[in-house]
Amino acid sequence: MSATTPEIELLAQQFEITVQPFLEIYCLGCHGESKQEANLNLSPFTSLSAVQASPGHWELILERISTGEMPPKDAGEHPSQEDRSAIIGWIKDLRTLEANRSAGDPGSVPARRLNLTEYNCTIRDLTGVDIRPTREFPVDPANVAGFANSGESLFMSPALFNKYLAAGRHVADHLILTPSGFVFAPHPAVTWSDRDQFAVRRIVDFYAEQTTDYAELLVAAWQFRHRQVLDLPYETLADVADAHGVSRKYLVTLMDVLSDGNNHAGPIVQLPERWEQLPVPGDSLAELPVSEFWGIRNWIIEQRNQRRFVFSDVMIPQLNPSTQPGVLWKNRLIAEHRRKGTLTEEEVQDSGLQQAIERFCNVFPDKFVLTERGRMNLPFEKQNKGRLLGAGFHLQIGFYRDDGPLYDMLLNDEEKSELDRLWHELEYITDVPVRQFQEYIYFERAEGREIIMEAEFDFT
Repeated sequence: MSATTPEIELLAQQFEITVQPFLEIYCLGCHGESKQEANLNLSPFTSLSAVQASPGHWELILERISTGEMPPKDAGEHPSQEDRSAIIGWIKDLRTLEANRSAGDPGSVPARRLNLTEYNCTIRDLTGVDIRPTREFPVDPANVAGFANSGESLFMSPALFNKYLAAGRHVADHLILTPSGFVFAPHPAVTWSDRDQFAVRRIVDFYAEQTTDYAELLVAAWQFRHRQVLDLPYETLADVADAHGVSRKYLVTLMDVLSDGNNHAGPIVQLPERWEQLPVPGDSLAELPVSEFWGIRNWIIEQRNQRRFVFSDVMIPQLNPSTQPGVLWKNRLIAEHRRKGTLTEEEVQDSGLQQAIERFCNVFPDKFVLTERGRMNLPFEKQNKGRLLGAGFHLQIGFYRDDGPLYDMLLNDEEKSELDRLWHELEYITDVPVRQFQEYIYFERAEGREIIMEAEFDFT
């Protein structure tokens, strides 16, 4: 409801007839021109408009008169209850009038920005990365009450505006496009090496989350076997796998090898024998035979390493040892033999022994996943280190996926889908197929390969 002229006129009349005389009789002696108790001077209030211009003072006057605090007890004169009620009613009517006149109008609202903490947290929530783009900003000023989030203190100077623009650009530097949208890297990603690092790191972190240590798998299998003695709440292998953070699929495979009775020769029969020699537990997990699990683990690795395939340093003698086709061919051969093992001629002649060794090598791959690979034209023992997920090229970009055993033996469908997505995004983010081909042409031409010198390849 908006105020009308008659309402204002009525309050103005009441001020002259009731309020002003009240002030002169009971108030101005202590709060007038010559004397201002508590630094309060009421003499300027000679009209309704003067009162309207200073609502804070009249909020205080209303409180003091309503409680009977003013006039004080030692004052020479005191108003009657009727006069006191008239003043109180007039002030409340004025407040109602002003409230109706300004309904929906918040008054002066200063322009406000996010303070530094709010801005940093907003960027973190939007990007999923704690970038903290305001770390070089000046400290936010506080208002008189000490708060750093009020509009009157959060002004925006031209210099600060430029800093916010720079902060926005810094945040945008973290943005990486993917086939389905965009993500933000924990570091600026404005160069190929930045984007390579981001895409590779996500895949390597995924691999690191998968438990492939045989000792941990053996502990889970042992606890499931003796779950009743240990009073453990496992009903299925899936239960114990989840409790230990190991693969459900691979734990089933391992249990089959340990207990299905189909092992009759070679290391695949020695493993169940070692398994049966593990101590039977008492009634406490403190009796877990940790050293025995590690002993079996190390024995498996030692036996498997004896049967690892070794390939020639140079696969195609007629070509440069570091040429991409030769390196990629060698990568494929190594990846395809992760679950295969070398056999002696004598072992091949014994079909039972051959089948047993092949089962052992199939269940225990030489590696579940290869995350590091150096130059592939170096000796074998020096290849498996260096650039993360690298293909093994010399002075060229290129990645190679070598995780077949992990993918086929450990991961469930959801995890496979996630890993496939990460590799697909790596190719998209790094543009590695195009870069790899361009560098192949460049280095082959640098070596003077005749066919690559043809004009058909000039576009690269």
